[in-house]
Amino acid sequence: MTDRLREALLFVAYIITDRKFNEEELYERGYWEDWNTYKGEWAKLMLFMEETEQRHRNLYERVGEQEMPVTLRTNSRKQEPQTIPNTNNWLFRLIRKELADYFPDIQTAEDARQELERRKPSAGAKPMNTRYPIVAYGIYRMLHEENAMSENPDTPNELCRLIYDYTRFVGCYPSYKGYDGSFNPKNIRADIGYIKKNVQKYGGEKIPKFPSVAFGRIHIVTDNIVHKDLF
Repeated sequence: MTDRLREALLFVAYIITDRKFNEEELYERGYWEDWNTYKGEWAKLMLFMEETEQRHRNLYERVGEQEMPVTLRTNSRKQEPQTIPNTNNWLFRLIRKELADYFPDIQTAEDARQELERRKPSAGAKPMNTRYPIVAYGIYRMLHEENAMSENPDTPNELCRLIYDYTRFVGCYPSYKGYDGSFNPKNIRADIGYIKKNVQKYGGEKIPKFPSVAFGRIHIVTDNIVHKDLF
C-alpha cells in the first residue's frame, strides 16, 4: 500500500464517516439492492428446478412418463394458468444457460440452499448499505489502476481481505453476506465480478460512484500538524 493509496482511503473514510450522503440519491445511482433481490430469486428458482426435476424423475421411474410440462400462474390468479411443454427439460436447461453466469457463486442447488440459509433473519441484523458497492469496486479499481495489485490473480485473497476490513471499518459491509460477520473471499469476488460484468456490458454509467461532495480546503493532519494539502 503506497502513501498515495493510503491517503486516498483515509480521505474516503473521512467523507463516509463524517459527512452524510442522500440515501435516495445513492439508490438512484446504484442497482445493488435490485441485484441482491435477483440473487435471492435465482437461488429460489434453482431449488424449484431441482425439486421439479426430481419429481419428474420419480414419476418416470414409476410410470414411464417422459413429459415434464411447466405451469405458469399469476399472483393475482385472475388469468388462466398457462402450461408450457418442457420436452427433454429444454426450458430449465435454457434458463441455466442464459442466467447462471450472472450468479457465479450460485451454480448448484446446494449453493442455492446455502445462500437462502445465509439470508434468514437474525436478531440485530442491519440492512444493507448502498455505499458498499461504491467502496468495494472503488478499492478494486484504484489498486489495479495504480499498479499496486497484480492482475493475475485479478482478485486475490489479500485484496478481498482489504475490501472486507475497510468496508467493515467504515460501516458499510452488508449484513446479508453472513450474519456472523465472517470473512469469505468468494463473496467479495462475486460482488466485484458482477459489477465488472455490468460495466463491460453497459459502459461507464454502471460504475458505482458517490455523488459530488462540496468541501473546502482539505489537509492531511497528524498530531495536529498539517503535513500537506491533499487537494
